[in-house]
Amino acid sequence: MIASELINRNLPVLSPKDTVSIAISLMEEFKLSHLPLVENGIYLGLFSEKFLLEQNEQDLLSKHSESLVRPFVYIDQHLFDALKLLDTFKLTIIPVLGKDDNYAGSFTVNALTEAITNLTAVQQPGGIIVLEMNPADYTLAQIAQIVESNDARILACYLAPQKDSNKIEVTLKVNREDLSSILPAFTRYKIGRASCRERV
Repeated sequence: MIASELINRNLPVLSPKDTVSIAISLMEEFKLSHLPLVENGIYLGLFSEKFLLEQNEQDLLSKHSESLVRPFVYIDQHLFDALKLLDTFKLTIIPVLGKDDNYAGSFTVNALTEAITNLTAVQQPGGIIVLEMNPADYTLAQIAQIVESNDARILACYLAPQKDSNKIEVTLKVNREDLSSILPAFTRYKIGRASCRERV
């Protein structure tokens, strides 16, 4: 899924001619902590509610344009790019630019969360297997073969480094709740240390 699929045309934008008071009111109305400043279709950056609350309410936003941060994604960027941006800047809204760098729209963190939930098979029934292994031992093809040989399918797969260790954690969401035949198979093939964290 790419950014253009999440754009919400109903989200407001700010103009340099708006006052700080107007910006804060819009943020309160739409329950957002950030809003983009746009002039003649050009995205200038994001204002945060925290910054604006420290300014004079009658100031024009143009007075504070040099204080803007300018995070954004392009319309054809993947949602994972937006997720990284969200984490870096702690945003509540993600501005989206077209290929001509003009402002195309925005989407909220809630829309992104819902999309990531759908993308990662969270809502689908199944079980969760966690494998602990050395990075050099990781091969998705072999892992998939073991799962599929036990009449199951991988719905999603995630890798993460373990804290205070040189090993990785491979989390699998599979389409079966009963994992009793799959877990021993990983032990037989000596594919890391398998455990069942939970069933969903």
